[in-house]
Amino acid sequence: MANSSALNITRIAAGGDRAALLIDGAVPADTDTSDIFTGLSGAGTLVLRAEAHPATPGGTGSVTITVQHSTDGNTWTTLGTFSALTDGATYLKASSPNDRIRFSYSVTGSMRVKIELSSVQFGGSGGSGAGLPSNVTTKTTTYTAVANDLVLADTSSAGFTVTLPSNPATGALVAVKNIGTGGHTLTIQASGGGTIDGSSTATTATQYAGVVLEHLGSNVWAITASMTTTGPQGPSGFGITPTAVKTSAYNAAAGDFVPVDTTSGAVTITLPTAPADGAVIAIKHVIRGGTNVVTLACGGSDVFNKASGSTSGTLTLASQGILVQYKASSAIWYVLSDDLPLAQLDLRYLPVVGAVMQSATPSINTDTMSVASITGLAQAITSMTTNLTGTPVDGQSLIIRITDNGTARAITWGASFEASTVALPTTTVISTMLIVGFLWNTATSKWRCVAVA
Repeated sequence: MANSSALNITRIAAGGDRAALLIDGAVPADTDTSDIFTGLSGAGTLVLRAEAHPATPGGTGSVTITVQHSTDGNTWTTLGTFSALTDGATYLKASSPNDRIRFSYSVTGSMRVKIELSSVQFGGSGGSGAGLPSNVTTKTTTYTAVANDLVLADTSSAGFTVTLPSNPATGALVAVKNIGTGGHTLTIQASGGGTIDGSSTATTATQYAGVVLEHLGSNVWAITASMTTTGPQGPSGFGITPTAVKTSAYNAAAGDFVPVDTTSGAVTITLPTAPADGAVIAIKHVIRGGTNVVTLACGGSDVFNKASGSTSGTLTLASQGILVQYKASSAIWYVLSDDLPLAQLDLRYLPVVGAVMQSATPSINTDTMSVASITGLAQAITSMTTNLTGTPVDGQSLIIRITDNGTARAITWGASFEASTVALPTTTVISTMLIVGFLWNTATSKWRCVAVA
């Protein structure tokens, strides 16, 4: 391996199961195998990370690192080789108190390299001396695990139970991961009346969630690591995964993010009945057609927000969304977030004045204006309904201001308007602004007159 000239090696951190080195390479190529770490006992993972930078501005070069392992200091086995320009490399190893780790490095050009070595302990004394569970097995139905199993549980068709081995050696490890789709529940069961962190079972309905468990003796298991999805994270570390856009009724599963398009009609999304505790679902009304809404329906005896609460709700606005999480002990879906689009906030709470061209059938869009102003009206209004557009929500306000051109003009409101105790005006007042106030009445789907001035 090229030149044998010594490099300047300075240990900049050491202690316990971590060590780091700073290496300055000032020659075209060099190698070194002198650094040895001993006593890395316990089953675990050896992690190396390295960063490489030119020693001088504009310099170039590369660094290759080879990692070796020995149980006696005489015979060395290569675990792997990686470049210092990568984020890092991970190697599994079975440890004993006499284990030794060393690495050699080959430098080209003039480089500065920081190498960090760490041993991440998972299994304490390591039991039988094995590393992380490595016996990978995929299951689609009930299964009893053995020590060192990594069980990939495919719950796509139905939920099932993985039972932990009965009283294996102290320190034995088992990993179980739910790889199924559809939100079915994976149950991990302790054997012989044993416990998992104090409970007889552990469950998850979230795809790619799982645990690493260590046997402490007498069928008592501890969860030593948790695994979640690598996608967007919801509350409590649960992932949510987008489904296809839904245009018709759909039964949601735990972990779903459900986008809904109501262009073709109203859509009902039914939440799963009694899912696993902490299950999270998000729903968003991404495209709205006409006055169509998204209805959220609880399954079984589940309710929203409180005991004896509502069993359904609606998303009435385009871009409105909701995030809910399930509490199994009380059978309640709690609303964690309700996303009201800012455009609707602006429209409903701030006056937006729109100038409307005078016409026998004025064009008013209640989605873009809350005050419609008509000036210089030169003929009778034969229908205020004909060119009225928008998708109003219950209680939304609308003000229509009309000024004629010096001659009183008749007003016909049409089917989209109704009187209350306040009558709809039938004519303008000569050269005086007529102001008429309305609120949207969902019960009748009409603009209800509430004030005239």
